[in-house]
Order: sequence, then structure tokens, then C-alpha cells
Amino acid sequence: SSAPPTHQTVIVGQTGIRFYPETITASPGSRISFSFEEFFHSVAQSSLSNPCNPLSASSPFSGAISGGEGRVWTVTVPDTNPMYFYCSVGSHCQEGMVMVVNPPSSGGGTLEGYRAAAEMAGSKSAPAQAQGGSFVAFMTTTDGTCGG
Repeated sequence: SSAPPTHQTVIVGQTGIRFYPETITASPGSRISFSFEEFFHSVAQSSLSNPCNPLSASSPFSGAISGGEGRVWTVTVPDTNPMYFYCSVGSHCQEGMVMVVNPPSSGGGTLEGYRAAAEMAGSKSAPAQAQGGSFVAFMTTTDGTCGG
């Protein structure tokens, strides 16, 4: 039996061009809320084989969000397979602004492997519109709980 769904928070851009944390383990049905802290960033899902580009035309994408507005974008984890996310703003992906949900314990699909692939990516793009997630009204991060 798998663990029950949880709700976890990822801080986007709080410490420069990074997600925090950069890896999360989450059960199917879990929600991940991306809290935009500083500057312009985005969250887009990609594949390990084509980092810095959308997984598909309909894959989750937050759109470019300005930090400091308290915007929080939430996605639901569909299964236990790895989910690869990147920031599509500027050269952030190639600068290593990537994260992995349910990373494998070894091999090229780890955070380190994905980041290395992203840093070598010859192109980057984003979906045409925000999709595949939802914005919530507010969040408190002092104790790690989510509101909204």
C-alpha cells in the first residue's frame, strides 16, 4: 500500500535561481504548492530526455510569476513516477533551476543527472499558456502549512 497523499510546499526563487527543496517524495494524489518568493520565475514540467522544454503541449505550467505577490500555484501528483520541473524564465533552467518529484535513487534521473542535462540543454521553451495547476489565495509558510 502506498502512503496517504500529503501537501508539501516548494519555495520558488527564495535563495536565487533555485527551488527549495529541490527534491520531494510524494504519494499519488499529493499536492505540491509552489510559493513564488522573489523576481520572475515559472514552474514547468519537462522530461529527463528534453530538459528545459515542456513535457507536452498540455503539461503543467504556472506561467511567469512575479515574486512578492504571494502567488502560490499547486499541482497534484498523479502517480509515483518521477516528475521533472524547471523554470522557463531567461536562462534559469540552464543555470540549474530544476527540481524532481519522486526522483530515482540512482542513475541519470536523479536531481544531479537532471541538472547536468539541463545545463547542457541547447534550447528552452515554455507552454503557450498557464495550465495544469491552480492558484490558491494565500499561504502561511512559518510552520509549513498551506492555506487557501
